[in-house]
Amino acid sequence: MISLERFIDLKKPAHEIASTPLVSCNRNETIRNSIAMTLNGFSRIMVMDRGDLKGVITSLNILDFLGGGPKHQLYVRYRKGMELPVETIMTSDWHSLDKKHTVSDALKTFHKHGKDFHPVFHNEKFSGVVSEMDFIRQIKEKTMIRADEMMDIKPMVAKDHYNVLDVAKMLCRGEYRFLPVVKDSFLLGAVTPRDIISYLNSGPGLNSLKKADFGIKAAMNRDIHSVSPSDDLYEAIRIMNRDSLSTVPVTDDAEMLGLITRRDVVDILS
Repeated sequence: MISLERFIDLKKPAHEIASTPLVSCNRNETIRNSIAMTLNGFSRIMVMDRGDLKGVITSLNILDFLGGGPKHQLYVRYRKGMELPVETIMTSDWHSLDKKHTVSDALKTFHKHGKDFHPVFHNEKFSGVVSEMDFIRQIKEKTMIRADEMMDIKPMVAKDHYNVLDVAKMLCRGEYRFLPVVKDSFLLGAVTPRDIISYLNSGPGLNSLKKADFGIKAAMNRDIHSVSPSDDLYEAIRIMNRDSLSTVPVTDDAEMLGLITRRDVVDILS
């Protein structure tokens, strides 16, 4: 376990550690425009209506809509397609925090519900978001925990010959939003929902996922930073902070050994 109290006063208001800039849109904004916002680097778009939080759009919601999951039925059913409002695919499943909640309160909420973020309300009005990354940013020195003590040794992976549609379905159905791409257990790269959306947008087209006939290597990111099994967990945390990553692979001479996620880190904070 890592005592978060080493790095921050646990009695401090939780909303004060929220540092991730938020971007928002109206619930009638088109899915097409939300895709453009996602491709501009926004991982989470808050869907608002007259100051009230109605939902959240992520790259996973968009990948689901484009063909990776059941939301694609909306794309097929309606001629408008990309012009549908974002409220048709947004997520509205969360557990909220009050502005009076402390960092300690917020950490307990994360432990209990396993979400990657929780919105903060004050007098029933949305005032911000506390995310897993906001906790991880507080850790600023070695933890005395080895990477191989923390890693998931049986993570879901994509083989280098997998079709991009199959990988999209894996992302939409599984618990990981970051899939290592491996060949004979060696790490070649990784893929996220945003990587696939970006590739479709720049080449085959956003409407091509269901009939995609190209392998995942075309869409994967080859510039992946990893840690060694003997590295301190802080090295993985440092990479998460620097590159805004949710997951860091653990490798030994490029052989894939496991993954460390933000949730893994938050789960051991006390």
